[in-house]
Order: sequence, then structure tokens, then C-alpha cells
Amino acid sequence: MKLASSYLLTLALLFGSLNLLSQRRFDPSIPLGDLTYSSWTAKDGLSSSNVTKVISDQHGQLWIGSYNGFMRFDSERIDIYDKKTEDLLETDGVNTLLLANDESIYLGSQGTGLLHLKNGELSIIKSDLINIPKSVRAIYQDESGNLFFGGQNTGLLTIQKDTAYIFSEAQLAGITIISIKADKIGGLWIGTEGRGLFYIKDDKVTNYNISDGLVSNYVSDIFIDEQNETLFCTSNGVQKVINNKVRSIPELAGLYINVFYVDDWGTYWLGGETGLYRYHPKDGKLEEIKHKKDISFVRISSLYADKEGNLWLTSNRSGLVQIKESIVTNISYPEIQSELVNIVYENKSGHIMIGTDQNHINIWDGENISTRIIKTPLKGNGIRNILEEEDGTLWLATYNGIVKVQGNRESLIDMSTGMPANNFRVIKKDINGYFWFATRSGGLVKYKDEKINEIFDLNNKLLSNFILALATNDLGEVYVGTNGGGMSIISADGEVKNYKIREDDSGILIFNIDLESNGNAILTTNVGPAYFDGEKIIQVPLESFERSSTFFDIVWDQKDHLWVTTNIGILKIEKKNWNAFVKGDAEKVFYTVLNESDGMNNRECTGATSALLGSDGLVYVPTLGGVAIVNPELKITREIRPSIKYQKVKLDDREVSMDETIILNPEVNRLSIDFSLVSFGSIGQHRYRYQLIGFDDELSPITDEPTIQYTNVPPGEYEFIVAASEDGQLWLSASTVLAIQVLPHYYQTYWFLVLATFTVLFTLYAIYQWRLSFINRQNIKLTKVNAELDRFVYSASHELRSPLTSVLGLVRLARTEESGNINEYLDHIESSVMRLDSFIKDIIDYSRNTRLENFRKKIDFDAMIRGILEDISYSKNFTKISTSFENKLSSDFYSDDKRLKIAFSNLINNAVKHHDPSRVENPYVNIILTSSDVGIIVEITDNGPGIEKEYQDDIFKMFFRATVRSEGSGLGLYIVHEIIQRVSGTIELSSTFGVGTSFILKLPNLQKKK
Repeated sequence: MKLASSYLLTLALLFGSLNLLSQRRFDPSIPLGDLTYSSWTAKDGLSSSNVTKVISDQHGQLWIGSYNGFMRFDSERIDIYDKKTEDLLETDGVNTLLLANDESIYLGSQGTGLLHLKNGELSIIKSDLINIPKSVRAIYQDESGNLFFGGQNTGLLTIQKDTAYIFSEAQLAGITIISIKADKIGGLWIGTEGRGLFYIKDDKVTNYNISDGLVSNYVSDIFIDEQNETLFCTSNGVQKVINNKVRSIPELAGLYINVFYVDDWGTYWLGGETGLYRYHPKDGKLEEIKHKKDISFVRISSLYADKEGNLWLTSNRSGLVQIKESIVTNISYPEIQSELVNIVYENKSGHIMIGTDQNHINIWDGENISTRIIKTPLKGNGIRNILEEEDGTLWLATYNGIVKVQGNRESLIDMSTGMPANNFRVIKKDINGYFWFATRSGGLVKYKDEKINEIFDLNNKLLSNFILALATNDLGEVYVGTNGGGMSIISADGEVKNYKIREDDSGILIFNIDLESNGNAILTTNVGPAYFDGEKIIQVPLESFERSSTFFDIVWDQKDHLWVTTNIGILKIEKKNWNAFVKGDAEKVFYTVLNESDGMNNRECTGATSALLGSDGLVYVPTLGGVAIVNPELKITREIRPSIKYQKVKLDDREVSMDETIILNPEVNRLSIDFSLVSFGSIGQHRYRYQLIGFDDELSPITDEPTIQYTNVPPGEYEFIVAASEDGQLWLSASTVLAIQVLPHYYQTYWFLVLATFTVLFTLYAIYQWRLSFINRQNIKLTKVNAELDRFVYSASHELRSPLTSVLGLVRLARTEESGNINEYLDHIESSVMRLDSFIKDIIDYSRNTRLENFRKKIDFDAMIRGILEDISYSKNFTKISTSFENKLSSDFYSDDKRLKIAFSNLINNAVKHHDPSRVENPYVNIILTSSDVGIIVEITDNGPGIEKEYQDDIFKMFFRATVRSEGSGLGLYIVHEIIQRVSGTIELSSTFGVGTSFILKLPNLQKKK
């Protein structure tokens, strides 16, 4: 994966501070109760709190058996496998688990037989030679890969290569096997339920039972030590087999032990029915723990040491329990009477004084706890601060006043003695012998020789009466931390300088001030740590995903670390990181967190209290679970390097294999990837950065979420990488990358883009051609219109002016002549007016045809033709010409009746008007209507004078007249032609000069749609 290699290199993925060499875990000098215990039960995600077995695989992941399925725990999430997820399971019960030589896992089930989990696939081991029992309680595999197993009343079974058989020795028949181990010389030890201990070597079977010295025939677990001695535990103690003789361990007699483990120190760990035990063979010391926090150590079913240095146990009641060494121990109830600790203070004897909400002080000398009763009633408010003078006098700050303790004598300094308030928080004594008493509501009191020297408050130089923190230096200066009033520095002569953290310090509480030798100071506040550089206060941002943190105190240890007490645990900051920020070389400060998983009884440190660096180098922290003690010198190293594992890839809701390139079809909307840093040293504190190379520009911001979802990833090839850290400073990369290919939709493919481009170009070209054709047609039409307009203007002016000129001429003649030709003049005037009227009518018909839309209507041709003939019956030729009309139509016809009436009227009127009846015998005009496939055919025929051939192509032009004798406007046939085109028809002329004329109209049926 060349694409990802540069990214992996830039991560600087060195866990340099990890000691990868082997170490001896669980120093026996650390009491059993001081180890760190964490548990997971059904409420934490297990399928059940009744857990039977735990092992880890080659990745460091835990596999957990239970009576409600088996589980995988990768330190981030718990995946459950049961009948809901695995169809082949007949029951959910799993008795035992075994990591095979090839890193696969064998499972002994409670009702499905012997199972095998390999490469994520679960199968049932079957054999044609033997009946494999449904319930398998013990499994063992030797170095050659031979598998041995047994269950309830099954005897011992084995699968060796392709052969499977049951041991046929009579002693082994039908026994219930619960443990199997091999020694270093090839012998096989078998622990049974009720039949004692068996040893098989070279086909010889030896049985050890009560008659041979066993304290019980119930042998639950077997361990072979480095000297090849066989240790086994029973329901009545732990024993050994030495030189074929059974020997008891007196200190362990009578204990009901289920499981056994020997650590690197040779110490025995014993999981029993009623507790967890640790036995030290060298001195015979036996430790026992029955309860720890909310964990009850009963019915322990397995003990397992992983490669990371953790010891795991399973219980039929308390689920899965992690045991590990930690740099944190605790002093808690019942060693002290209250776990709500307000103050830890080291007295002149080097003993730790612990002030709680009780009316006494607990004193720890390093081994034992003693109690000093305070006689002065504290009314349940407890002790907030302690100061011891050289002569042993104690000054106690309480919410009931200042208690002064001298030997057995106590006195109370409160408002009755002149104090401004009774709620005292802090006591300090400066180099000049002055006491400084800080109150919650009355400001700061300067006190000496049993009298008040001065009160600093809102009325006297301070910006707040609520004082939480005090610190003094060798100059006699007092640093004062307030609630809402920033920090003040009071000089030895009483001058005060006030410093703000923000422009408005309302709501900002300074809990503690730690002075440096140069006068600078570290402040802990409810909004984070801050640094005073002698002139101003600078807030210090921390590099972490933790939220809602309040910071109470900072302690420098002797190993270059800062320990910060907070409500989320104890923060560990490297001094070099802090100094890098102070010098301006870093923008943020990295830290790691100690909490319950590191041994604290309660992660929440007591608010507004001070921690302590003891003279023994230990850091003592008041918490809500007692005193947490941090040993900075103790280094807990890991034997193996943690690994990053891709756990699951889902396309939408479908899980896919990660063995090859992950293919996303176009229909996939969501890609989700689960990953984990497989490490159980700091569960819950892992941090991640990830990148989908090719989609993300850079690694993501730091997050604690071990999963990511992508949507709307464009087609292409990508690689997904993950980096992880346990402390935010040292980062590890995944050893492999995930190759991901997103397939395109068809419309995102190259061929589709080419086709689409071609289609668009073709469409644009077609539109261009259509537009060009349209413009050409419009140009032709416009040219025609312009030509017609020219002719219209010319002819219209002539046709209008000519009749008017004739009328005017006749009027002049009528006025100048005295003859009786008036009637003749009137006839001529009437003819001119009629001609003018006819022309205007033609213009109106033309205008209507061009302006109005088609009107579809069923046409009654009989009525239409009769009406036309009746309208022209007054003309002079009509009575001399025979007119006939024949309607042969077979169906209804729809068209624009008004337009057709104009066209038919013009054609029939022309046939009659231009006829010469005197020239021919039997003059006629015939009208015939016949049906056609698409409409009708109309023939109007006459035997009139006809039209000369040279004029036939022009008769449908505007204002064209075939002869000068014509009296018409020249618009009639033009209008007919335009009308016939408007109703989607055609008109044809057939004429022979001197013989006659025929007009043939083909009209489509414009029937209305139903």
C-alpha cells in the first residue's frame, strides 16, 4: 500500500517509553488488597454475570465464555455470540475455551458439542468414528496438535490428525472430566469430578484418589510448574504429586479451590468458592480477599494471565474481573471512619494526618492507623485544614471556627472572639510568624499572639470575601486565591496587588496555589490550570477529549511529574510538557488520567482541598473514596506492545469481510468502520485519529470514539488508516490499512459521461438546427408577409382610391350636366360602392383568418352550401347557370365552419360570377362532397371560361388578377388558399382555358378528442 506509507511514517509511531522486556508481575510485597481490581458484568455489556472462562487471542483480545453465549472483548466493546447470531448453536452455554496452536479457538459448549472458531467462522467438530458429546467441559491440545477433551460422564476423547477415538481403559470409562494438562515429559493429567486424579503416560493409566492421599476426589484444576511438579486443587485444599506421592500444602487445607495459577514469582493464585487467595510458598503466607469495592469474589471459575501483565478471573456471580498492579493504593473505610477526606497533612514525625467530616483525625504511620479525637464539637462539618507548629500545637480550620489543640487542651477561635466568620478553609503561617486564616465569607484574617492584626476583605484591598487558597514565600508575601476575585498578593508590609484570570472573574474559583522559587505560581481553578508569570495569569489548555473537568490542586513530585487532582481522576503531566508550554514551545499540555481502572477507590477527588507530596516521595490525594496514594517511582511496564485492530466494517447494516478490498456498490449510503486499541492497561482512556486517504485532507482531530461513519464518498479508491494512543503523546499506527473502493453509479462512469456529453452536444446541435430552421421559416414567412404587405398597401390604396375617384367623378358630372342621366350616375356610384364594400369584406376575411384560432365544430354542409347559394342568387348570372350540390359524406365532419364558409363562398361565387352562360350550352356549377381516409374531398367544377395556363401558378397570390377585366380585389383566392392551409387542408386547381375550371379541396377531419 504505497499510498499510505508516507502517512504511517509521519505518525512517529514509537511507544518508546514502553518496556517491552519481560518483567515479573505482581510483586508479592504489594498486599493483595492494594492491587487494582476492575469488573465487568451484565450491566457493563456482558451477556451474563455468570462467566465460566476467559482467554486471550493473538491480538490480545479477550474471549469470554458464559452460560449465555460467548463474547469478545477488545477493550472498547463487547461483542456477544449466541443463538441469535450463530444459527448452529443449540444452547447458549459455553463451559470452556482453548486457544489452539494455530491461533484459532476451541469451545466446549454445554449443549452443542465441541466447537471451532477460525477466521471468524464457527463450526461444529464432527467425527464418523466417535460420538462427540454435547457437553464438553475440558479441552487440551498438545504441541503436535492432538486434541484431548471430555465432559459429563464421557470419559476421555481425542482427535489426532484424521483419527478420533475414546480411551478404552476401564478406569477412564464414563468418568466426568473437568481439567486436562500435560507435563513436560509427555504425560497427561486428568482431573475428574468424583474419581480423583488420573495420569496417562505410554498407554499406562494411574489413578490417584482418597486412598492415595487425596483430600477430595473432586479435582477441579491442574498446574505443572517449572520443576515439572504437578499441583492440583480440590474441593478441600491444594496438593502436589511428587515422585508419585501425593503431598498436601497445610496452609491451603480445607479451602474449596476451583482454579489455580502460579505467577512469575512462584506465588500461587487460587480462585475459590468463597474468595480469592494468594499463597507465598517461601514463607507459607496466605492472603485472602472476599470483597473489593462492589466485587464479590465467590465461585471463581477461571484464572488467566494475559501477555500484557493483567490477571483475569471469571466468576459465576461477579462476571469478569481484571487484576493488575498500579501506582495507586488507597486508605479507606474501615481503616478510616469516613471516606470523605478533606485534608491530608504530614506532621513533624512524618506521619500522615487525615481530616474527614468526622470529629477526629486519623493518623497513618505507614503501616497502622490511629485516631485522635477532637473534643470541640464540629457539628458535622469536619476538619478542612491542619497546621502543626514546632511545639506540636495543632491549628484546625473548620466550619465551626479555628480549633487550637495544645496537648489535651483545646480552644475555639470564632466570631465570639472577634473573627469575621466561622467558616474557615485554610490556615498558613508565614516566615514572620503571622497566621493567616482564610474564610468562606469573611475574607482573610492576619493573626498573631492571640489577636487579629488585620482583616483583608472587600472593604480592605481584596476583590472577594471567599478565600479558597493560600501560599506564602520566604519574602513574607501571601498569595491569595479567591472565588470570583482572582488572585491577590499581599506583601509583608500589607500592600496588595490584584490579578485577574479573565476580564470578568465572576464564577472562577482558585482552589490552590503552588509557588515556584522565582515567584511564579501554578493555579488550579474550576476552569483549568493557570500559570502566573510574575505579571499576569495565563490559562493553560490541556490536550484531551475529557470534558466538564474541575481542577483542585497540583503537586510536583521528585520524578519530574505534575499530579493534578480533579473530579475525573488524577492527571499526570510530564514536567517537560509543562515547561514547553511555559516557554511558548507548545500550545497545549498533554496528560494521562488515573481513575478506578488504575486503582483509585473513587475517581472524584475532594473539591477545594489540597493534595500532599510526602517526605516518602508519595503523593497523597483526598478523594470521595478515602486517600488515594500515588507512587511516582513505581513503573508499571507492559510486556507486549498494544495493537490496533479493525474490528468490523459495515456497508449500511451489512457486515463485510476485511480480507480483501472493500467494495462499495453505488446503492450503499453509509460506510462504518469499528476499530480498537487492544490494550487493557488504561481502558476507557484510549484516543484515536483516523483518515480516509483520498477523502480526508488530514488525520482527524483526537477522539475517544473507536468508530467512524462516512457518507457521500465519491467513487474512487481509498485507504483507511488509524492511529491510537493511551496517553495522547505516544502514538501507534495500525500495522495494515484498509483498501476501499467506491464504485460509481452508471451515471458517474466514463462511458456514461462520454455518452451524456455526446447526447448533450447532439441535442444542442439539433436545437441549433431546429432554431436555424425555425428562423429560416420565420424569415421566409416574414419575407412573404413583407411582400404581401407591399402588395397590400399598393393594391389596397388602388382598390380603395379607384371606387372613390369614380364616385367623385360622377358627382362632378352630375353637378355640371343638366341632362337627365342622374339615374345612370347613381347606378355607377352604387357599383363603385359595392366594389368598395366587397374589398373591405375581403380584408376583414383575411384579417380574421390570420388572427383567430381554429374553432372546431361539427359542420352541416347542406345548410352551409344552401346558404351560400341563397346569398348569391341575386347575381346576374345565377339564374342562367345550373347549380348542383351532392353530399356523399358517410360520417360527421369537424372543422372551422366559419373559415370553410368563407372559402366555399369565394369559390362558388367566383364560379358563378366569372361564368359566361351565353358562350356554352347548359352552363353549370357542380359541388360534390365525398369521404376520404382522413377527412373529405370537395370538388367545385364549372364549364366557364377557364384560366389560361400561364396564370394558373399565380392565382392564389395576393391581389393577383388573371385578366384586367376582372372586377375582384384579387384577395379572394388568396384568402381561400390561406384558409385551407389554416385548417390543415390542401387545394388544387385544374383548369383548361375555354373549357372550364375545377377546384379540389382535401380537408382533414378535426374531430374533437373525447
